[in-house]
Amino acid sequence: MLNKKLSDFVKYVELSDTHCSLKQASVSYFSPRVEYYNDCIISPHESSPRFSCFNVYDRNFQAIELSLRIAGGDRKYNKFGDREILKPDLELEDIIFAKENRLKGNYIWGGPLYKIENGFGHLITDNISRLWVKEAFSEDYKIVFTCKGISEKDKDIALLYLDMLGVERKRILILSHSVCLENLIVPEQSIVLRSSISNEMSDIWGSIKSKYNVRWSLTKKKVYLSRSDLKKQINNRHLINEKEVEELFVKYGFEVVYPHKFTNEQEKLKFLSNVNVIAGANGSGLLNTAMMPNKITVIELLNPKKPNAHQDLSLISYINKNKHFTISCGNYNTQSDWLINLSKLDDVLKKIINELQ
Repeated sequence: MLNKKLSDFVKYVELSDTHCSLKQASVSYFSPRVEYYNDCIISPHESSPRFSCFNVYDRNFQAIELSLRIAGGDRKYNKFGDREILKPDLELEDIIFAKENRLKGNYIWGGPLYKIENGFGHLITDNISRLWVKEAFSEDYKIVFTCKGISEKDKDIALLYLDMLGVERKRILILSHSVCLENLIVPEQSIVLRSSISNEMSDIWGSIKSKYNVRWSLTKKKVYLSRSDLKKQINNRHLINEKEVEELFVKYGFEVVYPHKFTNEQEKLKFLSNVNVIAGANGSGLLNTAMMPNKITVIELLNPKKPNAHQDLSLISYINKNKHFTISCGNYNTQSDWLINLSKLDDVLKKIINELQ
C-alpha cells in the first residue's frame, strides 16, 4: 500500500483558531478484495451516511463484513470511523421470508442506497465504487442494492449514474424486503472515505466522464457552488454568511451556481465539464469534481469543526491531479452553524487568483 501526504499536493490556509492538523493526513493506494457466496440472505435495514449497518448474511446467517461501508485508514470492518458498526440479528421471520423468496442467478452487491439530500456524495463514492469487478458489465449478472427509506426520485438518480456507467436498468435489482440469492459476488468498495483510493475507483469515474466527451470550452469558467438557498441544511454544513461569501467570489470573477437547480444530472455534468476553477464549502457539491476534467483548480472552504470531511475531496484531487486549495476558516456557535471571516478570506482569494493567472 503506497502512502502520500495530503500536504504534498494540497495547499492549506488556516484562518480559524481551531487547528485541524490536516497536514498529518495521508492518502493510501490499495487493491480492493472480492468474495464469492452462495445462498446469501439480503435483509435491508434503513441506512444513513452517518453509520454503517449489516445487510448481507451468508448461508450460515453470519454477517458478511466485506459488504459494509467503511471509513478511515485501517480498513478494519469492526468500526465505522470512530463509531460501532450496527449488526442487527437476522430475525426468524426474515430468514423464512427470504428462503420463500429465493432468486436464482448471479448477483453483485452494490450496497445500500441513501436519501440523495444527505447522501449524494456517497452515491458517487460508496455505491458505484463496488462496480470495478469485470462481472459488473456482464449480461449474466445483476447488481443488487437495498433501499429502505428512500424515495423514487432518489432511486432514479442512482439509476442514472449506473446507466452512465453502462449498467442497463434491466440488470439492476433494488430491494426493500428480504430475499435469498443463489450466487452473490461481494466486491470491496474501491474507495475508503477519509483515507484510501484505488485505480479501480479512478477507472469508474473515468467511464462516467467519457459519456460527455469532456473537453475544455473556449471561455474557461470559474464557478462557486452554493447551498445558500437550500431550505434544509445538513448538520455541520450550514454556512451562515454564505450570501456574503458568494458576493466575495463574484468580485473575483466567479459565477454562483446552485447545483440542485439543474434540471437533471446530465445537464449539471455537462456544465461542469467546462469549468476549470471550482469553489465552495466542503460537501457533496464539490465531490462532483470526480466527474470533471483532470487538472482543474479546486478551492475548498472547510468548516474547522469537520476537518476529516476534507480528506474525501482530497482523494479525488489526488487521482485527478487537481490543484487543490483548502481554506480552513470560520467560527461556530452551534453544532450546525459556522461563519467565515470575510476580510481574511478576501486576502487569501486575492493571493490564489494571482497565483492562477
